[in-house]
Amino acid sequence: RAFFTGSNTSCRSHIRYHFDLYKARCEEKNIEIRDRCIPRNVLQTQANQHSTTVQQT
Repeated sequence: RAFFTGSNTSCRSHIRYHFDLYKARCEEKNIEIRDRCIPRNVLQTQANQHSTTVQQT
């Protein structure tokens, strides 16, 4: 199939399944990771770490 025909939930599940590989390949080739490709739980963790860092400085 050439087009995604599933729901947002299945798309997010698919992305979450492959995120570690995607991240490793992007880092290996020095490519910026797009926000839309980062699973929500990882984005939330990053946001929490950022807010903690900002509060401490």
